[in-house]
Amino acid sequence: MKNKVFVASLLALTGLAVLFVFSPKVIINQRTDISEKTMESRLKNKSKTGLETLTSPLSSLVTETIETPLENSTREVKIGDLITVNYVGWLASTGVIFDQSFSRGDSGFQFTVGSGVITGWSEGVVGMKLGEIRRLKIPAQKAYADYSPSDAIPANSDLIFDVELTSIK
Repeated sequence: MKNKVFVASLLALTGLAVLFVFSPKVIINQRTDISEKTMESRLKNKSKTGLETLTSPLSSLVTETIETPLENSTREVKIGDLITVNYVGWLASTGVIFDQSFSRGDSGFQFTVGSGVITGWSEGVVGMKLGEIRRLKIPAQKAYADYSPSDAIPANSDLIFDVELTSIK
């Protein structure tokens, strides 16, 4: 009887050791801050009709929280963070969508805050938390100013983006 208990105990300990050695990510992920995880998009299923338009030009960046962050989200975006977002962008004057991350797949758009994107984005995402959806109303001078990056975005256009933070690294 003692041998059976000993063998059963040994097997249980071996099983735990194997679980820890071969599956440390499962154990570590239970302790990982939620800000380092990637989440499913809530923005993807939001309506893209009846988008807000503006009747007068913007003079400064305006940000509004559309959807609150996830409950356990504490880390805020800061300059230098590598983040992933989903977004929908449209012309403030007409409400016509010119770009959205979903048209290229569900992986989102990744960038380092403070470089590689228009100024309005780098300033507008600072302080966001995981899962938050924020509307960025960006004046032309913080977007592309007198440059037209494509036929869809005329020069000197104010832009509006709904931006969803899905990952912070």
